[in-house]
Amino acid sequence: MRAFACVIALLVLCVGARGDDILAMPTANMLDRGQMEFAYYHVDLPAPHGGPENIEAQVLYAGLTDYIELYAQRIAIDKDVTSVVLNGDLRLMKETPTTPQMVIGCRNIGATPTTNNPPFGTINYRARSANQSYYFCTYRTFYLKDAGQPPFIKLHACVGTSDWTLGLQRRHDGLFGGIQALITPYLGVVALYDGADSITGVAIAPGPPGLAIRAGMFSDSFYVGVAYRWGGMW
Repeated sequence: MRAFACVIALLVLCVGARGDDILAMPTANMLDRGQMEFAYYHVDLPAPHGGPENIEAQVLYAGLTDYIELYAQRIAIDKDVTSVVLNGDLRLMKETPTTPQMVIGCRNIGATPTTNNPPFGTINYRARSANQSYYFCTYRTFYLKDAGQPPFIKLHACVGTSDWTLGLQRRHDGLFGGIQALITPYLGVVALYDGADSITGVAIAPGPPGLAIRAGMFSDSFYVGVAYRWGGMW
């Protein structure tokens, strides 16, 4: 189970230093039209009783329009399946000075199984991991000084259906959300609850523009990763 906790640490918690990227846990954050982001994460695992020794994850985001975003996740777990899951978001309302941002979305659009673990009791993990899940998310930004500039805080709130793609555990079922903050243009932090576990993390943007180094905790599991974002693709 520790291996799967590390999977979640890799997937659920990634904070862009611009304060607008939380990976895998649904939020109302979205890329704008023509923006793309690629992220790579790696964790070395202890292998008790022949368990997984490492996990690698890559994610590619694409802002197709100002209202549609797709992102694909590739997760390679040592001694388990390597899966690619496609997800998508549709922006219903863009945040303004008087209204919040609102998004609906779907995880695992292609109904891809994400584990080869055998059934346990009445739970067929492989079959459940192939289920699609749906959610509605919103956020509101509160600027502590000048509007549009850090420091600021985002309050996230979501409601969704069961998602079993992340580590043999039901997530995003019912209410979930949390707080995201950009302290400076180079430092972001987050504290979230995904419906099953609490998540905390930090990111720095040392330069060049678009580069972010990320690290975080999910329960007692730690990960580190790097991401790069660029725009003007279309």
